[in-house]
Amino acid sequence: MEIWTGAFPQLLAAYEYKERFYGIWDATTRPQAEAALDEWIATIPKGQKEVWSNLVRAVGNWREEIMTYFETDGHARHQRLHGVYQPTGQGQEP
Repeated sequence: MEIWTGAFPQLLAAYEYKERFYGIWDATTRPQAEAALDEWIATIPKGQKEVWSNLVRAVGNWREEIMTYFETDGHARHQRLHGVYQPTGQGQEP
């Protein structure tokens, strides 16, 4: 991947921005998630606004439902699972 991202800086920027979006789900409370989402939208890199416009619109249309996730037991289960499963396979016991 380093070869691709080194040769195509815009690809690296898009990849990193996608990862920042995924990072929103690491928030532990709704206010944290709201702030992370707002920051993510406000800091879309120049030249990428069109790339992310469909996602921004979808999140805007479903914002209440998405943010409600952070107030549910499902989110708590996700957080526990995320703490147990590690990509390296070296998770921690709950």
